[in-house]
Amino acid sequence: MANLVGTLNGTAPILLGGVVDGPQPTDVFAGLGTLQGMRTSSANATKYAAFTALFDGQSVGYLDQVASYATIEPADDYSVIAFLAFAQMATAP
Repeated sequence: MANLVGTLNGTAPILLGGVVDGPQPTDVFAGLGTLQGMRTSSANATKYAAFTALFDGQSVGYLDQVASYATIEPADDYSVIAFLAFAQMATAP
């Protein structure tokens, strides 16, 4: 999840979780560059890259960058379904 209000050094507050649209074809990552006002963080870059590498492959992947919104920004329509599923699991016998 994009850490828009948290810190950039890996300390609290850090927002965790969220359902994203990704992975995306890796060729869409080429030439993304940066966006005006974009804040960058390298505090967890290696850890994040190692984690997402578990899901990358077959010419698709994740990129932790604001310009690659489909792989990091929570998708509301997916997230609502996730909350519903968690609520049902919590109340299941």
